[in-house]
Amino acid sequence: MTVASSFFFKNIDINYMIYVINLKHRTDRLISIQSQLIDKPYKIIEAVDGVKLLEDADYRDKVSKDLDIPVTYLEQEWLNSKSNFANLSNRISYKYKVISCFLSHLKALKVAYTDALPNPLIMEDDAVIEDEDFLNTELPDDYQICNIGPYFNNKEDHLIDHSLPIQRIDVKVATPWCLHAYFVKNPKLIHDMMKSGFRDGKGKRKAKSLTAEHKIILGSADAWIKNNIYPNCPCYMTLPVKLSQGSFSSDIGHKMNYKLKM
Repeated sequence: MTVASSFFFKNIDINYMIYVINLKHRTDRLISIQSQLIDKPYKIIEAVDGVKLLEDADYRDKVSKDLDIPVTYLEQEWLNSKSNFANLSNRISYKYKVISCFLSHLKALKVAYTDALPNPLIMEDDAVIEDEDFLNTELPDDYQICNIGPYFNNKEDHLIDHSLPIQRIDVKVATPWCLHAYFVKNPKLIHDMMKSGFRDGKGKRKAKSLTAEHKIILGSADAWIKNNIYPNCPCYMTLPVKLSQGSFSSDIGHKMNYKLKM
């Protein structure tokens, strides 16, 4: 069995690095994803734990320092303000689970831009490999994000041309959900745009540029990408999915209210 938080280079050309987000206590998911990534380069990113973020002040301080986000923005007072954090649920425990997912993607993006390897792949630990050649995805020169595990709700699925192996995301036609597997061209840019949401006061749900200058009301990570990145820069998706989501149950407690189709 491979060891977490290490790089693996087993007689292959390293064109990408895979960053796998995993909650420390979910060893079942860790074992599952590691068994699929044999002979592939990957690094385990310990996910931010939403329960600990709610209950443990020392843990909040640690996350604050690790991600360079003022601890004020991780406190209940800030999260309970709908001007700061957009979420349909009023349950603070659920809000912490949602923000922990958001922070976990921020953490993975930060490690990716620090490592400075080309075209990093961010992956959640419940991903299931459908195409063993997924690392050889031909990424468009102008892309910022390439979602290799896109799903659509039933109202949008029929609008997509499934005959195209890779295509630009057109939010006026249909916008994919799920953020369990995506390549990033410039992880620093995407990281900074996401981090820019941690500001006080009323702001804009949707960013208007890639400069990270606009206040963004925070929600879930996949909703944020859907509402702010996809409409504002070149983003692509592959069909059929190269990495599926093993189940639509989630550690953050989210329940899908519609069926999804590949």
